[in-house]
Amino acid sequence: ALFLKEAGLSVVLLEMGGLFNGETGRTSAHLTGVLDTRYYELIHRHGLSKAKRIVRSHFDAIDRIEDLASRYAGDCGFTRVPGFLYCESID
Repeated sequence: ALFLKEAGLSVVLLEMGGLFNGETGRTSAHLTGVLDTRYYELIHRHGLSKAKRIVRSHFDAIDRIEDLASRYAGDCGFTRVPGFLYCESID
């Protein structure tokens, strides 16, 4: 919606129950490079070239969110921290 508004279009946001009451109010805003679909699955399904584009677009989106946070939210607490994917047991 913000990108449409910045492009000069009129925008209306709707959410059942009002803004910040549904998904917009319950998100942890946790952003990660670990996708739900593992990288090896993306490569198997789509090939290496497309898998790289999928992953790159994900990281580009996080960069864009960081930019938006700095432009519009000031000190909203956006912080990049290391992330790790691990398993608790090997069965």
